[in-house]
Amino acid sequence: MFRRYYSLIFFIFLSVQFVAAQECDCTHALSALIKKVENEYPGFKEKTKDALIYNNQKNALYQRAKIITKNCLPVLEDYVNFFNDSHIWLIENKKARDVNDELKSTIINIDQFLSQSESTDPLEGIWTSDNYKIGIKKKGRVYEGFVLESESDEWPKGALKLKIKDSVIEYAFNDHVFREDTYSLHDNSILHLDKFRINFIRQSVIAQNPDKDSLQLKLNKIDGLYFEKLSSKTAYIRLSNFSYRFVEHIEAIIENNKKQLEKSHNLIIDLRGNGGGTDDAYQKLLPYIATNPLRHIGVEYLVTPTLIEGLENYLDKLEDTKENRDDIIRLTKQIKLFKEHPGEFVNPKSYSVEVTSVDRANNSPEQIVFLVDEEVGSAAENLLLLSRQSKKVKIMGRPSYGVLDYASARIFNFGCTDFQLVLPTYRSLRLPEYPIDNIGVQPDIYLDKTISNWVKFAIDYLEF
Repeated sequence: MFRRYYSLIFFIFLSVQFVAAQECDCTHALSALIKKVENEYPGFKEKTKDALIYNNQKNALYQRAKIITKNCLPVLEDYVNFFNDSHIWLIENKKARDVNDELKSTIINIDQFLSQSESTDPLEGIWTSDNYKIGIKKKGRVYEGFVLESESDEWPKGALKLKIKDSVIEYAFNDHVFREDTYSLHDNSILHLDKFRINFIRQSVIAQNPDKDSLQLKLNKIDGLYFEKLSSKTAYIRLSNFSYRFVEHIEAIIENNKKQLEKSHNLIIDLRGNGGGTDDAYQKLLPYIATNPLRHIGVEYLVTPTLIEGLENYLDKLEDTKENRDDIIRLTKQIKLFKEHPGEFVNPKSYSVEVTSVDRANNSPEQIVFLVDEEVGSAAENLLLLSRQSKKVKIMGRPSYGVLDYASARIFNFGCTDFQLVLPTYRSLRLPEYPIDNIGVQPDIYLDKTISNWVKFAIDYLEF
């Protein structure tokens, strides 16, 4: 089963509005999906060189779709899986019912709920995240989480925010569409949404724990984003996610531990499980990694109406401030260029390779090891390609996932309210000479299955 790189588009869930579209049967949904992919996927031509195999797959799926009356998702997924690209996947939208209908169905008296003593149930109670305070109450076999306080006007008091049944949690974003995730409960005090990387902390724990730093450290460990000094010689940075919302946190980790980084002879950067996100996330690390100027291979976008519309919408939301001025100018020029070349591949820059000088730190580790497993992908793989140019870097572990040739994924509507399509918008100019997709970035030192403690192995290697 393909691993989906949700972190790449998580930020879109927070702002995307559900676009009304035609509800359609399975045959119509498949036809609309095929049309969208064939016209707007930048890897389509490369991935369908054998037209006979591709057309046979389409015809077989059409035959299946004709007899399906319910649950069309497996057919649609079999189509996108044909391309063997984990930057393509489908989102199944479960439309939230009207908020008032949800409230009628919960029949929860909020004032009474707030006045009750602390429940012994591990999930019931009051929980707080960065943006919400919610109450969770068990109703039959289902736990329902309703808003008590919110920083967003989208969520009035009492609105249903989440539902938990067994190991599955359904969480609603600002578009009021519930999406499924799994969750973990830590010490009966932290409710962690695994895929969406959202943490809720039990309110009583916050009230009883004056040591905020200790609580934050626990959250950092759960999120897999933290710094640790492992020995007098070796420092360790855990970076499990490069999502946009973690950029400031990652920058703070590096800045707050600057002195320790500069004094460390060795550095282990543990990327295991990092499915990517944004290249902005690792920029502050490069001064400690680079030994010479870095070569960046460019990309070219497939210009489609969806791409242009997305850029225009983003530009419209940017405030005309001094901080945004460069972005506004760049996007305005880019949109103009794209409109002049519809349906073509366009490199928005005038060059295919850019060489950049990195302002190297005055003091930095002399040896650096990256720990990499099969789940490292996208922007995290881009960091590996850049870091491999350094004279002091070794990549240790397993081949990475291999999902970097076609990227910059966006959400596409393709004509059916039940589904949305995530699709990349550009292809790398490394192609076809140096593909990464389904191959991965290869390690310098392979760690076989007999090595269970990768961190210890890296320390022994560095300090030998």
